[in-house]
Amino acid sequence: MLNYDNTKYISELFLKTPKYFLPLAAFFLLISTAITNILLIFTIISAIVIFFKKRDYRISLKSKIIRYSLLIYISLILSFLYTTGNEHEIIDSLKKYIKFLYIPLIFYYTSIYKNENLIISYFIKGSFLILCLSYLKYFSILDFEAIYDFLEYANIATIKSKIVLDVTGIFQNYLIQGIIFSFLSFICFILAKRNNSFFLYMISALSFINIVFLNNSRTAYILVFSLLAIILFKYIKINKLITFVGAACILLILTYTNIGNNFFERVERINTDIELISNDNFNSSVGKRFIWTKTGIDNIKNRPIFGYGVGSYKAKIEDYILINSINIDASLIVTNNPHSEFVSISTQLGLFGLALFIMFLISLYKEADSNFLAYGIFSTVAISSLFNSAFYDNILGIFIIIIISLSYIKIEKIKI
Repeated sequence: MLNYDNTKYISELFLKTPKYFLPLAAFFLLISTAITNILLIFTIISAIVIFFKKRDYRISLKSKIIRYSLLIYISLILSFLYTTGNEHEIIDSLKKYIKFLYIPLIFYYTSIYKNENLIISYFIKGSFLILCLSYLKYFSILDFEAIYDFLEYANIATIKSKIVLDVTGIFQNYLIQGIIFSFLSFICFILAKRNNSFFLYMISALSFINIVFLNNSRTAYILVFSLLAIILFKYIKINKLITFVGAACILLILTYTNIGNNFFERVERINTDIELISNDNFNSSVGKRFIWTKTGIDNIKNRPIFGYGVGSYKAKIEDYILINSINIDASLIVTNNPHSEFVSISTQLGLFGLALFIMFLISLYKEADSNFLAYGIFSTVAISSLFNSAFYDNILGIFIIIIISLSYIKIEKIKI
């Protein structure tokens, strides 16, 4: 039988446990999709329970970011009344874009538990683990095929073939891994600068090198250099120019090693894809993105104000391919995910929805109150949304809403 002290201990444990839900979700982002989803659900449930218990109704709408995220999701729900999408695509889209509804709850959750430092700390630890494994896989130090076979045999997880074949991907595809490593490089540099930590500087440098020379994601490549530009603008001064030049020389040397081959192959691949497009051949990565964007532009022209409704993009690209006799395998391109949040939202909600999304991004930038960390968060969200349907994707979307919740943290208050 429980005595008073035991009952009090269990009660306190129950009240404190939710504090670790979101930090653990951040830890497992690149490790396990299933665990991340479960922990996010626990986070949302705990936020809802506390919200109705405390009845903090005013705090829930104090930020423009929160208001615009709610308006976007409400608009998607209302667009059900006129959508051209089928039932499956409608439900699927509403489930995926529910992350906009999660943003107010995540903000509320972090305001209650004040656990931003835990979130950052757990995120760095989980991402660094995968970063180490990524190098071990690239240099064939560990037999990852055996690891993947064991996970499947033990019925723990089935790893997709494109991840198995990728030279650096561990449990998530190279695009998601690249974006998360980009932000890892950025935030580790900030913390290293603040704490004078060689270890964090090392993580930042290893993340940067992994993206530029080993990873195949062009989105991550653009993002990591954008974040680097922010760092240079903030920190590099004349008396530190020699350090910057030295680092640049090291990177230049790396480009002439075997590690640099991936960089040159990626640049060459872009030129090849552009040549294929000029010959009306769209069976390439850039070619597919070209068609997805062209379809999105046509959708705005044809129904500019409120778009075609939730879950409608798949039906519209099928129409576009048929009408324009596009030379491409339809199975490779017919999807409800046009790999750009701007294209996706403008198709579903027209210029009205696109304006809401742009105002959402502007609010994320402006309400940061010149917070240097938030500039990196804004860049990560904006670039990820420009070249991918960030909120539509599962893990990338969860990553985005987690870092958005960190927008208001001052660098001075961050501790690791």
